[in-house]
Amino acid sequence: MLRLGRASALVLASVQDHKGRRGGIPVSLMEGLVAGVPCVASRISAVPELIEDDRSGILFPPGDDQALASALKRVLGNGDLAPKRGPGGGTRRGGRAGGDAPGGTRRGGTRRGDAPGG
Repeated sequence: MLRLGRASALVLASVQDHKGRRGGIPVSLMEGLVAGVPCVASRISAVPELIEDDRSGILFPPGDDQALASALKRVLGNGDLAPKRGPGGGTRRGGRAGGDAPGGTRRGGTRRGDAPGG
């Protein structure tokens, strides 16, 4: 992650395949957000559950190369966008739609391996 933290942006341009399949929440976006890298991603599948548009990243319609180019210009041309994301990325719902969030915490605030109620 040390090298990722030096990146100007992380771009994930996802689309549906010819059978209509698409991924869930990409781990690469979680890593980018944790590293404080501005993320630009397709508004597809569960990505909007991780990235809140114009807050923890910039979302664009899948397959829209003009919107992707515009989003990249915004991120690369505006240094004020990156600090809003910061370490942890300001992710929604603790970083995932459910289950473990980056950093080993679970929704509800317990750490992995902690006994409930203790």
